[in-house]
Amino acid sequence: VGKGITFDTGGYDIKDDEDMLTMKSDMGGAAAVIGATLAIARAGIKANVTAVVAACENRVSGAAYLPGDILRTMSGRTVEVYNTDAEGRLTLIDAVTYAVEKEKAFAVIDIATLTGGQVVTFGSKYTALVSDSRVLSEMIQKASSASGERVWPLPADESFLTPLKESAVADYKNAGTKGGGTIAAGLFIREFAEGRHFAHLDIAGPAFLEGEEDGLAAGGTGCGVRLLYHTLRCLAE
Repeated sequence: VGKGITFDTGGYDIKDDEDMLTMKSDMGGAAAVIGATLAIARAGIKANVTAVVAACENRVSGAAYLPGDILRTMSGRTVEVYNTDAEGRLTLIDAVTYAVEKEKAFAVIDIATLTGGQVVTFGSKYTALVSDSRVLSEMIQKASSASGERVWPLPADESFLTPLKESAVADYKNAGTKGGGTIAAGLFIREFAEGRHFAHLDIAGPAFLEGEEDGLAAGGTGCGVRLLYHTLRCLAE
């Protein structure tokens, strides 16, 4: 499941001009999912893989969603909008529900340019991993070694999710406290995987470079393609 926000202004919680400049990169997760699926197919890896992308833009308009809105998700659960710039997780939870309910997925991996907290913690050096599935987490870390795309697991501690469950008018809020935001976002998306093996990959930093770094040119890096490819190769084996 890949985050496919083709441009993110932040909506009514609008980003500043500097942060908005590179937001054409907010579809990096979707690009990784599509690229990896093509690579898996061309390599003839014997695995049943479904790519799900919920593509849209996050703009200010007369029809745009607002802080305080309550959204009913595809799963039937409700989410109170605390911040319109926390839009990616709202598209991802419906995409995960689609994968589980319509495609009968056994395991779900989502990949997304999701949080500023990932960038603060890891910059462009590491992808953040949030998962309470030991087997899937181990497969992804094995794939990290094989692919050269570095991953760092964060604790899937339920206490980080608690602030997002404290809405007075809905099942969840789409944003909570600033501390531990990367973990909270991953656990929030996991709530909609309905107990399947689940892993969340946050590539906010490594998906797009503003200058040349570690032998990579500026711009989109394709981060996640090799990692997902090798993860599915490990699972198939």
